[in-house]
Amino acid sequence: LYTRLLEESLAQHAKDFPGSKIDLLNVEALPEGLREFYRTNFDRIFGEVTSNTFRIECFIFISLICAAQEPLTQTMVKQIMGEDAFRRVKGKLSLLFPAGVGERINIVHKSLIDWLLRNIDDEEEKNSGIFDYYVSKEDIKLAHRDLFLMCKKSFECVTKANCATNTNNGKYKKNYGFNMFSCCLRLRRSSNEGDCANISYSDEPNINESFESTAGDTADYAWKHSIVHVCKGEDNVQLDAARNDQLLDFGWQVMKIEKVGMVEMIRDGQMYLKLRPNDRPVRLITHAQQLSAPAVQKDHRQYCSQLLGGRLSMIYESHAFPEILKVRKTAEFYCLNRGSVGEEGND
Repeated sequence: LYTRLLEESLAQHAKDFPGSKIDLLNVEALPEGLREFYRTNFDRIFGEVTSNTFRIECFIFISLICAAQEPLTQTMVKQIMGEDAFRRVKGKLSLLFPAGVGERINIVHKSLIDWLLRNIDDEEEKNSGIFDYYVSKEDIKLAHRDLFLMCKKSFECVTKANCATNTNNGKYKKNYGFNMFSCCLRLRRSSNEGDCANISYSDEPNINESFESTAGDTADYAWKHSIVHVCKGEDNVQLDAARNDQLLDFGWQVMKIEKVGMVEMIRDGQMYLKLRPNDRPVRLITHAQQLSAPAVQKDHRQYCSQLLGGRLSMIYESHAFPEILKVRKTAEFYCLNRGSVGEEGND
């Protein structure tokens, strides 16, 4: 890596000073170590463009890469930044953030992220690192919030696509968990907390078609990392959305367990509870999932019966929580319909 970066540095020197020769006796002029190379490359990149707007776009891109839990696809970053901004930035930063397999954005070396996050525990001011080349704590939070919104949007896209496909050709019929997730996500319950049985169907979400075409790949990322991003973003509005539409949504729970497993589902609840330890409904759900884990890890289809069989109980609570009543009612609805969907899955 050092050799490749040195080659790039020498090539840039030749471009900046045509016809000049490198004085091998003055090797101290060359960058010493990877971190100095990173700074030299950023100096070169930003020396070519004086616009502060470009600097901000670069650090939005860099913050997303630093916040990502695995390499992001170029399409995912384009959706957040906008295609024009992405193209301007990606061409300039391609040496440090090269494209990898499947058009995913890689980092040239892990030490680059460590260097960019060197002040993460000290700096609070937004974008204050764009001149000294570091990502601030506030930058990282904003990146996590953007990534959570992308995850949330991907769930809506996949649900819409799944509903349309079931109508047209039944492509997903064998995946009854996916079918029930699609159904449960579209349930709108009565605002009356005492009435958890009234169900009506909402209109389909308004989804951007360009994002919808790649939402399946994005959803694979979202199932694993959506709750991680919302917790690290620490935005109360987003935390409320994740609580109600994901952690306390039975259809989402079913699909999360089917896609990535029970351990990750429990991890999500525990991570959320570190921020909101007094959220009793989420604590009850997480506890029920911990009790159900041995059975569900053997067969994820046991999740519903485990909850209804007594794992999700409010017997020791002073009052009934409408969120838990909603989960139980939706689970009952799921169980009533699972038989017919399961028969399709056995075709």
